[in-house]
Amino acid sequence: MYAPPDQRRRCSSCLTLPRSTKDKVGAEGPPREPAPSSSCCGPLTRPTLARCLRSSPSPCRPPTESEKAKQIPRLDRLARALTVQGATLAVVWRDGGNVFTADGGEVHQDDPDDPMRTAMRQDIGVFAELDRRMVVKRLRDGRAAKAASGRKAVGAYAYGFHRDGEGRERDAAPNPMEQAAQARILELRAKGMSYRAIGAQLDTEGLPRAEPRSGAP
Repeated sequence: MYAPPDQRRRCSSCLTLPRSTKDKVGAEGPPREPAPSSSCCGPLTRPTLARCLRSSPSPCRPPTESEKAKQIPRLDRLARALTVQGATLAVVWRDGGNVFTADGGEVHQDDPDDPMRTAMRQDIGVFAELDRRMVVKRLRDGRAAKAASGRKAVGAYAYGFHRDGEGRERDAAPNPMEQAAQARILELRAKGMSYRAIGAQLDTEGLPRAEPRSGAP
């Protein structure tokens, strides 16, 4: 997300708009900003944070003082990876902004004459990152154990199945309506009907179609 100064000059989709785009601002107002995409900074995995880091919402005027201020509930909500947290704060401070937390007030800029200030901030960040990694590990271990027992652990349920049970005992189970529709689809397809015609026939008979689905089991 954070690029060194020499890379920022070449990257128009990170924090600034290219000069050619700014010169086109006229009666129609500012152009739409480019969508987040892969750049010299890599893919923008947190587009909302990237938009927040832009000091001004408009490329036609300097940011106001209120736009420079960033308020978050806690410092670990800014980023639980210590490297991302440090890079984010560096961007805000570089642009003359301030970061405030609801539980601790302003996050003061690093000061070479006060190394303890930086050490305390990083110390809190280290344990926030550790907590995040421990949570991820527990979830990964839980999914692995569930898959090892023969139950569905990840991904959406296939057509013809739905979830059954709660908590650790939840697993894929046959869905009677979808199972009946599945058998009917195979029957109609064997008769030479097109998929469009099969879909219309399922609607007529009140059977559920195979719709795209997402979500965790």
